[in-house]
Amino acid sequence: MNVFLIPSWYATEDNPHGGVFFTEQARALLRAGHTVHVLYPDLRFKLGGLPTGVFTMQGDVPGLLCRRRSLTPFWERGRWPQREWMLERLYRQAEQAWGKPDVVHLHACRVGVETVWLCQKHRLPLVYTEHYSGLMKEPRGVLREQFTRTLAGATVAIGVSRALQERMREFRADVSYIPNLVDTTRFSPAPAWHEGFVFGVLGNLIPRKQVDVLLRAFAKADLENARLRIGGDGSEMGHLRKLAVSLHLDGRVEFCGAIRYADTPAFYNACDCLVSASEAETFGMTLIEALSCGVPVLSARSGGPESIVVPGQNGWLVPVGDIDALADGLRKMVKRPFDPVTLREDCITRFGESTVIRQIGEVYQKAVYGYERV
Repeated sequence: MNVFLIPSWYATEDNPHGGVFFTEQARALLRAGHTVHVLYPDLRFKLGGLPTGVFTMQGDVPGLLCRRRSLTPFWERGRWPQREWMLERLYRQAEQAWGKPDVVHLHACRVGVETVWLCQKHRLPLVYTEHYSGLMKEPRGVLREQFTRTLAGATVAIGVSRALQERMREFRADVSYIPNLVDTTRFSPAPAWHEGFVFGVLGNLIPRKQVDVLLRAFAKADLENARLRIGGDGSEMGHLRKLAVSLHLDGRVEFCGAIRYADTPAFYNACDCLVSASEAETFGMTLIEALSCGVPVLSARSGGPESIVVPGQNGWLVPVGDIDALADGLRKMVKRPFDPVTLREDCITRFGESTVIRQIGEVYQKAVYGYERV
């Protein structure tokens, strides 16, 4: 298949890890024999000194990026026609260079209205995969309009977890479920020696991630010879540091700061369990990355993790925001060991490249066939 991939966010000079799971899926599609090109409309509130225009993307996933400053920085609907213009420019140049695509694959509804417009104009089948965590609650306002119009205009729609699929099915009955994939080559076991039992959490330190709940649960669990490593940075960093001191966790909690993507496998392998206390997740990339490294997981029932964690098989699930239940889960993880080889094998079976790409290829065929039949 000749695929034009349109992401709602993507890697740029000032954000090199943006949309990394979109890039990994594109690489996997290329390895499977598909032709893939990324078209990214990078509309900005502020340019920060970055150049404007259309640029060829660097790296192993080919594509084009169009960047310009928004004429309506505080009006989302006003940005839609601007991105339509940008996508049309990108599409014309891409079609001339690489031919007409068999299918367009949109990731997330943030540029969905514009992508639906493009596909209708050029009579192209549209596969739409949703990832955005903001949709785990009832979408309202502009987000609701973006979401519902994208769903209505897509040839095939996909949710990356069962919970997100159910949310999407409230608006469209035939939404499919295909999870994100994990790069099992990058994320592989390489255990690092350490003393005691090490819990890890990795992600943006923002209120939704509820790392404060995890700190309180860790203190309550009172596990002798256990430590907590916190990877990431964000608005909650100062508050979390003060909370750790007030809970008398000095010396037992390590704030690692932002972890480079290249260093994430080493972070997981230095842990005995990865924890997610987040209140809302559409999937849970850190969970499958840890499992691919043979590391068990403990997660709040925040939506996406329920499609990943099988209690007693690869980890445990606890209610969102329940400090007592999370503390019990931490104690359970210390007492109940998991076999790293079994964890990795199960992860590859469910979230490995061949499994996920086969499903996506089938969806592409369905989208093209269904569109041609209309």
